[in-house]
Amino acid sequence: MKNWQGIFLGTFLGLAFSAVIVLVTQSPRGEPIAIPPTGTPSPIVVYVSGAVKSPGLVSLMPGDRVSNAIEKAGGFTLDADLSLINMAAKLTDGDKIFVPSLSDQATKMAVNATQAALGTKAKNTDTPVPSFPININTASQQELENLPNIGPTKAADIIEYRKLHGPFLKIDDIQNVPNIGPSTFDKIRDLITISG
Repeated sequence: MKNWQGIFLGTFLGLAFSAVIVLVTQSPRGEPIAIPPTGTPSPIVVYVSGAVKSPGLVSLMPGDRVSNAIEKAGGFTLDADLSLINMAAKLTDGDKIFVPSLSDQATKMAVNATQAALGTKAKNTDTPVPSFPININTASQQELENLPNIGPTKAADIIEYRKLHGPFLKIDDIQNVPNIGPSTFDKIRDLITISG
């Protein structure tokens, strides 16, 4: 090997070796890629009352349904009126589920009082006394007007809301209708349903 070739090879190997040492010892540049923990979604809390074995607050996972809440509340009592409960309805945080009983005196008193108040009007106009609870997803204008604090304008607003937004998913959603607030809802909550 010629002298100049040895010098060239030695210089080349020295530079290559130096570059490797610099790369290995140099601290990393830029931001490290952070992978967020997957974790579990935050639980939701709903209130279950009425004809269940353990009424109160229950903790559920997002996407759970009424059936999951009833199960967490110990299940139905023997006198629960299952015909008024939509077991498949999805729940959101803060929902309230009321399971009426077949012997629920408060509901019967509200229904009887409303029917008594409407009885004279019904006899004079040949309009039948309404059957409660009224399904707010299918009720006619006249049926909706039989509810306390719901006159022709509010009944028309409910029907218009259904046309624009689809059926109500829970009875509390009726408060999304203009001019129907918590005070009106409190007066009709035991007289309306979204099933049956």
